[in-house]
Amino acid sequence: MKDSLAYWHNRFRYHLWHFRARKGLFQGAYILSYHSISSHPSDPLGLRVSPHHFAQQLEVIRSYFEPVPLPEIVRRLRQQKPLHNLMALTFDDGYADNLWTAWPLLEKYQVPATVFVITGAVEGSLPLYWEVLAQALLSPAQPPSFPTHLHIDTLRYSLRTYGERLKAYQALRQKLTSLYGERRLALLRKITESLGWEGSPDPAVRSLTLSELQKLASSPLIEIGSHTVSHPRLDRLPIERVRWEVEASRRELLEWIGGEVRYFAYPYGRENGQLRRAVQAVGYEAACGTKAGGVVERSDLFSLPRLYVGDWSGERLARYLGK
Repeated sequence: MKDSLAYWHNRFRYHLWHFRARKGLFQGAYILSYHSISSHPSDPLGLRVSPHHFAQQLEVIRSYFEPVPLPEIVRRLRQQKPLHNLMALTFDDGYADNLWTAWPLLEKYQVPATVFVITGAVEGSLPLYWEVLAQALLSPAQPPSFPTHLHIDTLRYSLRTYGERLKAYQALRQKLTSLYGERRLALLRKITESLGWEGSPDPAVRSLTLSELQKLASSPLIEIGSHTVSHPRLDRLPIERVRWEVEASRRELLEWIGGEVRYFAYPYGRENGQLRRAVQAVGYEAACGTKAGGVVERSDLFSLPRLYVGDWSGERLARYLGK
């Protein structure tokens, strides 16, 4: 019930912001939220934007807005300076295509971005579980031995049709999201073993390796931020585990890339006052959530709103942003 209310509240926030933007009444900044820049056909969560559409979107951003690094928006917020028409791009999770596909286009259009990295995925010890689950359940080329039903704990999922497999995917992803650490890995192994899936994660939808992360971080257009160690729902964790997730991920990134790690993104956008204080106490300068809308002078530095971007044409993105 609480999650449902949060969803509808966020939808209301977006529509209120969009109304003001279309009427020319919004005078703040924009932070866009991306994940993967890829044409991979499997995308049950709407996380991918094709390279073709991403290029169109960058053209719109260059035409209508002033693209700036996230630190510039943070600086102006701190100093209470004008934010009008500024736009920052962010990427969550640290997909390898952020380097191989997004970065060349960002370079071409000279648009800076912040990439929020899951450090456990970089180390290779923690797979992007939603991608592994999609590969195991939703691949169009299922073997003849693929089961018609899946039994997990006390629940039974029908897998006869793609629609049923997609429904099972959404339910199992929610179960995995509610777990963290070894319990999440154990459930993911149980699911894949029950399905008879013995493959390895699809290299087309993998996370950055350490050398790739370091290469990406060397670009003057790219800022690296933290997205925790294991991508848990922080609002469901003991505070000691929260502190470990935000501290250890920052420490690892500092060791790997040097420089500074100043920004944080909450997994799934879940945050509250206690989490904001924990992130601030570690030494981050600001944090992004997923509350829909634009950044205004009164925005909380540790609860910066962002706007989701889908696999849309440049024209559709312009309409979405009120242009």
